[in-house]
Amino acid sequence: MLRTLRLAVLSFAALGLLSTAACQVSTEGDKLILQPAKRYNGTPETDSESWTSGQPIVVFNDNGKTTIYSDSSASEVSVVGKPFAFDAEAEDAKKTMEEKLNLKVATENGEIVVAATMAGSGSYGYDLEVRIPSDFDGALDVQQGNGDVELKGVGHSVATRVNSDNGDITATTVTLTNRIELTTRLGDIDANILPTGTNKSLIRTDFGDVSIGIPEGANLTIHAYAENGLVTYPEAWAANGDETNVSITLGNGSTELEVSSGRGDVDLR
Repeated sequence: MLRTLRLAVLSFAALGLLSTAACQVSTEGDKLILQPAKRYNGTPETDSESWTSGQPIVVFNDNGKTTIYSDSSASEVSVVGKPFAFDAEAEDAKKTMEEKLNLKVATENGEIVVAATMAGSGSYGYDLEVRIPSDFDGALDVQQGNGDVELKGVGHSVATRVNSDNGDITATTVTLTNRIELTTRLGDIDANILPTGTNKSLIRTDFGDVSIGIPEGANLTIHAYAENGLVTYPEAWAANGDETNVSITLGNGSTELEVSSGRGDVDLR
């Protein structure tokens, strides 16, 4: 029942997006005219900013996929923004990308800021690729509007935070460490993590499934709950609770981790 409900809600949300992305709506007299729209890609935009040890990086993306990489040959933060727009005509899409999209990479208040922004609302944005040095040792903060976020590398980030309004969060080719915060209002979260330190780490989706990989040797006190789903974990783990609300201790339990879903399942592995 839960999965059926989730699919129905996701389908409804997708339908809302498609109403603007797949069609252009216009009127002719008292007639409503729907014209099929297609995706047009603009010329990729590139920029970079020098980075110094300990300097935080903040990434904003209003609409489109965001991917973070770490690069052993990099000494700066380099960005590629790939603009796109859905429209019935190529010229209209080009005009939208030129007039309503903006990419900024700059140092502000001691932070490196990457901002892919859109004027107004519509079916246009940037697919954003951000490459950071592999020895990055600052805090990484990703603020996502609509679109998936994938973390392929975060260096030695002292704190990794991703907050998304709508989209999946994935970090399966890297293990996130230190303090971690991954939250999305609508989407799945799939990540490998090893939280450390005295600050609590948080993994949360309001609507979606959560799958978290934790390596051997972790020292965690985990509170996992699924408000309308199930919590699953390895049988060998020391746990107290039921199938929806569980407390688990790994190792000496020195670091606190909270993992939850409002509408979906939580799987710890």
